[in-house]
Amino acid sequence: MRNELRGIVLEVELAVKNMGKGDFSHEIYLTDRIGFDRTICRALNELRAGLLLTIGGTPREVVSVAQAIAMGDLRVHIPLQPGDKDSILAAMAEMKASLLEMIDEVREVVRAFANGDFSYNVDVTARHGCSKTMAEMLNALDHMAFQGLSDISRVATAVAQGDLTQQVELEYPGLFGQSAQSINLTCKQLKLMMGRIVDIARTIDHSATEIATVNQERSQRSEQQADGLEKTASSMNELAATVRRNAESAQQASLLAIETSEVASKGGKVVAEVVKTMNSIQESSRKVSDIIAVIDGLAFQTNILALNAAVEAARAGEQGRGFAVVASEVRTLAQRSASAAREIKQLISDSVEKVDSGSLQVKDAGQTMDEIVLSVKRVTEIVSEISAASLEQSSGIDQVNKAVTQMDDIVMQNFALVQEAVTSAGHLKEQAAQLQEAIAVFQLQ
Repeated sequence: MRNELRGIVLEVELAVKNMGKGDFSHEIYLTDRIGFDRTICRALNELRAGLLLTIGGTPREVVSVAQAIAMGDLRVHIPLQPGDKDSILAAMAEMKASLLEMIDEVREVVRAFANGDFSYNVDVTARHGCSKTMAEMLNALDHMAFQGLSDISRVATAVAQGDLTQQVELEYPGLFGQSAQSINLTCKQLKLMMGRIVDIARTIDHSATEIATVNQERSQRSEQQADGLEKTASSMNELAATVRRNAESAQQASLLAIETSEVASKGGKVVAEVVKTMNSIQESSRKVSDIIAVIDGLAFQTNILALNAAVEAARAGEQGRGFAVVASEVRTLAQRSASAAREIKQLISDSVEKVDSGSLQVKDAGQTMDEIVLSVKRVTEIVSEISAASLEQSSGIDQVNKAVTQMDDIVMQNFALVQEAVTSAGHLKEQAAQLQEAIAVFQLQ
């Protein structure tokens, strides 16, 4: 009896341990069992059958399915028995189906989100528990994303249409909030920037107008300067031709002055010789005058002697008559000699006076000739200086003429540049107007 009980206990213990390990394959056979032994073994078999019915399969199958679902493998096969609705495996199958349905809906929602469609909502009417919570969270995410992106899209569309006054008014968490702040800041910065651009465009338009006006005035002045320089160049050409003719005439006058100076020098030399000759004549006239004075004195003495001889002849009487005749003739000759001497002296005096006067005139002529020679030399020097100055002036005027020509070219180039500047200023004004028209699209207030 004791041995039988020990055997029953060991068999029961083994069966319980196997079921505890998940092994429900061992069934206790009831054949040849009676009494208490049969009752206990039947109870264990019924317990095994009830557990298998509750699980819906073997424990190993349940554990394998549970591990696969826990690992996220919803493709695992669940071996359900026909008509099994209340077992653990059946519950796992329902859980798998619910998870697959939830994943399909999440997939649809995510696909809609990826396509930019935030109007998709998960129906939570027939949902309970975690599935309902998941659906409500997806709907909340959809609502927040839809509202945030709608606000951001509204502001972005307004910016695209030029309206910079729009703002995202609501506050959003996380990345939506950062995006809203970024687009608000973008609108603000764009508004400030466009305001500055408007001011700059107005300034550019005003400056372009002033530049165009100034360049137009410069163009007119440049044109006037070009006309003035053209006339100046023409006048300078005429002046250069006149100065060249004057230079040539001055050179000819210089040559004539040099020749005149040489002739005057020769005339001066001749006058000097005449002065010397007149001085010699004057000296000879003085000597002749002296000789005539001697002759006059001799005639006077002879006359005295003739008078004395006549007196002595008269005293001699008849004997001295012949001597008296001779004395009378001598006296007559003496008187005639004295008279001739006086006449010659008078003539010589007149000649001397004329010679003196001629000498003075010749001296004056010599001095005048010397002065003429000096004046001619001075005139020659002046004419030479004038000729040199005329040549320098001609060269200077040629240089000035070249400079005026260059200035005329430069003025014409400046005129062309000013015309280009006028054109550029006009283009700048047009571009400024186009810029203002482009900026006018933006609404800043």
